[in-house]
Amino acid sequence: MKKKSAFVALVCIGVFTIALLTSWAYWPALGAPFVFDDIPNILNSPAIRWTELSRENFSALLDSSRLQTRPIANLSFALNHLFGGLEPNGFHLVNVLIHFMVGGALLWLCVIYVRVTADPGKPLVSKWYVAGLALMPIGLFLLHPLNTQAVTYVVQRMTSLAAFFTILAFVAYLMARYRITSRSRWWYLFALLFWMMGIGSKENSILLLPLVVLYEF
Repeated sequence: MKKKSAFVALVCIGVFTIALLTSWAYWPALGAPFVFDDIPNILNSPAIRWTELSRENFSALLDSSRLQTRPIANLSFALNHLFGGLEPNGFHLVNVLIHFMVGGALLWLCVIYVRVTADPGKPLVSKWYVAGLALMPIGLFLLHPLNTQAVTYVVQRMTSLAAFFTILAFVAYLMARYRITSRSRWWYLFALLFWMMGIGSKENSILLLPLVVLYEF
């Protein structure tokens, strides 16, 4: 019991350390201005300048935003404006929070994947143990320089949101596929919902289909 408690403490310390390093890495970006495609998609887009929640604002967002095929991303910009106006630091802060959410979704995927692929003849691996093992790749993802543009370039929030919902869709598929809960069929519906939200963020979420095929193969 003491060993398990010590391991749980180490996992918590690891999570805190990764979160601290990621926050430190992206802290300078919070004060960056809008650049490039941020200007037409945010600064020059009246459709995302929400001052209240209303049916008219939703209709304008769907009909008049610059990239109408990405309503989920545009909705996130509109909500950013609703609560913080056009201050760039608010938009950057949400980008960082979404980046953390992607890391959390990856952690959930790791735990579920180990559970569904475990050898039936062996005892199920502790979720805490899986979380501990997953900290290294998740830390690498959160701090990898290749993700810098998706986090620091406001409009590229679309990419982060697409990744987040695609991972959730794959997790939901695994939950349904292996009947992890008593009402497993509902997870297929969640998988479809998350997938559509991913596509509504950026079209590359369509890659979930070949991902599922390759997994089954």
